[in-house]
Amino acid sequence: MSGFVNKGGALASSGAVQGMRLVRVADFSAPLSLSDADRPSYVRRFVTLFVSQGQAHRGGTGRVEHARNAQGEHLALKLLSLPHRRDGETEDDHERRVRASRSAFEREYECHILLSGLKGFPPSVWPGHR
Repeated sequence: MSGFVNKGGALASSGAVQGMRLVRVADFSAPLSLSDADRPSYVRRFVTLFVSQGQAHRGGTGRVEHARNAQGEHLALKLLSLPHRRDGETEDDHERRVRASRSAFEREYECHILLSGLKGFPPSVWPGHR
């Protein structure tokens, strides 16, 4: 739902607007099979989002922000938070922790995709990490 390639996009830019932050998602790809005719309108739903400032919640692999698209649909936008290098940590150890974080985030995304078609589960947007 940024820097993470081929899982749905990269955060391209953002700016503030009256309590909301405008987020544009680049390289977004639909997490489901769509016809060529349906794909453009589906993708448009998720490439420009208005994110409520001050409503982020931290989780194990990142933070979740409340967002709306141009159609007014409410979305949960999850951003991967990569671990910072610890004092005295080797580059290899830090890189292992980064890979583990990305892997956990991808597994969570895959689970959300499986559930997103069920009633009560919001659509998933994959902007990646920040």
